[in-house]
Amino acid sequence: MMRFTATLKMNYEFARVYHKGKYAANRYVVVHYLKKKTPGNRLGVSCSRKVKGSVRRNRRKRLLRESYRLLEPGLEQGYDIVLIARDWREDPGCAAVADDIARTMRRIGLMKDRTPRARDDGEGNRDGKQNPAGDNPVL
Repeated sequence: MMRFTATLKMNYEFARVYHKGKYAANRYVVVHYLKKKTPGNRLGVSCSRKVKGSVRRNRRKRLLRESYRLLEPGLEQGYDIVLIARDWREDPGCAAVADDIARTMRRIGLMKDRTPRARDDGEGNRDGKQNPAGDNPVL
């Protein structure tokens, strides 16, 4: 059960997010989002009929819902969000789908955590500082 999010249920709510909002896509999901005036998020989950079989469609929707629930505490508030499952051949786990949604949410600015990650500079030193002992330290 989601703690901070209500659900989008009516067709006109989905249509408003599709037509007036913005979107971003990734491997497993398309995220449509629209800023709203009231606090709290509302979530809608959908899956295209191109995904054959109701069992496959419902499993994708369950994966999206659970992945969103895991990410929910780290999301900005005040948005209507629609997650649309794309058709994928392999059967990814919840962690892979959650990672994909998190990457997409971070890219569009809906994640609260915006701290940059340390990048590897190729020298084995992850913090970007030079080795004070020179290139070839003697131990």
